[in-house]
Amino acid sequence: MNDPIAAFEKIRDNFILYVKTAFGTRFPGLEEEREELLRQPGVLNQEPWLEPLPSYQSSGKTIDDLDGSDLPGLNGHQQDLFKSFVKCGLFGDNKLHHHQVVMLQRVLTGRHCVVTAGTGSGKTEAFLLPLFAQLVKEVPGWSRPGQPHEHVHDWWNNRDWQDSCKKGNKLERSFRVPQRGHEVRRSAVRALILYPMNALVEDQLTRLRKALNSDQAQTWFEEQSPGNRIYLGRYNGSTPVAGHELRRTRNPHTEKILELCERMQEADKAYEAACQHARKNPRDCEVIDFFPSLNGAEMRSRWDMQDQPPDILITNFSMLSIMLMREADEPIFEKTREWLEGEDLPADQRAQTKESRVFHLIVDELHLYRGTAGAEVAYLLRLLLHRLGLHPDHPQLRILASSASLKAQDQRSRQFLKDFFGSADFDVIEGMQEPMLKPSTALPLAPFEHLAVASEITDATLAEAAEMLGTDSTPVRFFDAVDSLDLQAHLLDACIIDRAVRAVSLTDMAKRLFPSHNLNAAKQGVRGILMTSSLFEQYERERTVPSFRIHCFFRNIEGLWASSKPLAGTPDNRPIGKLYPDTRIISDGGHRVLELLYCEHCGTVFLGGQKLVTPEQEIELLSTTPDIEGIPERQAARFVERRTYREFGVFWPQGDQEYDKPSRWRHSKFREIRRGRNA
Repeated sequence: MNDPIAAFEKIRDNFILYVKTAFGTRFPGLEEEREELLRQPGVLNQEPWLEPLPSYQSSGKTIDDLDGSDLPGLNGHQQDLFKSFVKCGLFGDNKLHHHQVVMLQRVLTGRHCVVTAGTGSGKTEAFLLPLFAQLVKEVPGWSRPGQPHEHVHDWWNNRDWQDSCKKGNKLERSFRVPQRGHEVRRSAVRALILYPMNALVEDQLTRLRKALNSDQAQTWFEEQSPGNRIYLGRYNGSTPVAGHELRRTRNPHTEKILELCERMQEADKAYEAACQHARKNPRDCEVIDFFPSLNGAEMRSRWDMQDQPPDILITNFSMLSIMLMREADEPIFEKTREWLEGEDLPADQRAQTKESRVFHLIVDELHLYRGTAGAEVAYLLRLLLHRLGLHPDHPQLRILASSASLKAQDQRSRQFLKDFFGSADFDVIEGMQEPMLKPSTALPLAPFEHLAVASEITDATLAEAAEMLGTDSTPVRFFDAVDSLDLQAHLLDACIIDRAVRAVSLTDMAKRLFPSHNLNAAKQGVRGILMTSSLFEQYERERTVPSFRIHCFFRNIEGLWASSKPLAGTPDNRPIGKLYPDTRIISDGGHRVLELLYCEHCGTVFLGGQKLVTPEQEIELLSTTPDIEGIPERQAARFVERRTYREFGVFWPQGDQEYDKPSRWRHSKFREIRRGRNA
């Protein structure tokens, strides 16, 4: 992302535009005040918070520098295979962090490991590297698959094939072609990656797609094990499709098959659109990894995973709980247990060979499993291991986890691991941050503000910024000058709170980096620094600016409220007063505040409130429910459409607006209703 602040502003502006378009009124002054109100921090959104990602101690080694001491249990050929494979997409030519190398060494010697480090420390790669090392040991021994079905890659689009499965207009057999029905090798779940929520599942899927589905990865598999792949499968609520392919009568379940066909077509179109976008925008080629490829290493559907379990299964604990209870998913666990037991091996080789078959249980964000919910997940993992014929100290089990808070020497952390996994025999590997240095000079504002306000970043723009930094007017000299500013020290120092690096608001960072400048200009300076960070990568320069995580906070608007006293002297003669973003009893001027409503046909506005019947049988409208004793059990319905006439009233402040025959849609008066008279 070249300009994260601009991306935040775009999201905010689009939402405000939607509000103006969908909920427009006939009063221009009211529209302007509403937009101004929505732009205030705390109404629709908070301003962005910025979190620099600290640097972690390097091992000094790239993937190619790893040797036998770093890859125990792998012979020379296997080491070469591992290095070439992980460079296909998981890891580039960057140097590994120290904790990543230690994790790799310990897991390959048979240890359970937990890596503890902060965001952006490479925790995911720390547990994927030893997993890939184990998988690479297997790949050369996989049997070559048979000839695939001619429609394995197009059954969802090929109408001739679909029609051939029908008898008349009725589906005689399922036209789904199993994704891996032609394979000979033993399918089983080699690794289960467990996440606490679906959002984290989607985040990590992009990395695995890049590692297993890149063009380089496909070429690697064709060279090392033709026809085979390491398959990954996401199994959660969005995985198509729930239910059975066949009915109890063994007849095809037509509705479910057609639903899967439609989902496959949608996924195919989405992936092709992403590919077209990447071809037109080469710098945005990573967008492809956000979508599954139906002809790649990712399993397509639940039915395909039930037929042939993926090598890497990704899910959350809620879905895992359901899978363990469901008959349809039983083959996934049964085939994995049979693979671990070596039931496909000759009896005289079984005891020796099956020890090399290792099941990896990977739990990400371990610190989130606490309290009662954590206890439920702990019991769930015990049930899973029992189902697979394993126990926490089984030689065919490797437990890998990541956490942001566990400590190696903390007794409570050790006790947590024992309670959660059933074993205390863990190596806790801490990621060590590089020491933070204090900046020695002030940071100049002008060059970064120049980048922020430029309509487009070109070589000329960078040359002008370089000149502002007191060096030659060339893009290369701009980056050299930025290197000399020690931006990393400045940015980390601006985010230190209580001796630790924390996320800070855009305003606070601007004040800390540029304390002697105007706040708006200082914010533009911060924006320019963030843009500079992405420019290092764009111009293929070694990054000296820390990576950043930007936190954007938006919320749904439950409504707006307005004073019942109209503003005097407005050009549009609006019949209501000042707007407020939340409910209150009275306005700043001491007048009653009610909920603002509008007519979607003509754009006029109304005031709505909860009804209170006085002893004189008159109605008052209140901004909150008068039924205090009923809160919270009997709160009034939040949405206007769900409120009843008995509890909610609408007042039309007509003002000097003119309408034709308003009596046609005038409500009866409350007193007239009680006396049984019509209005």
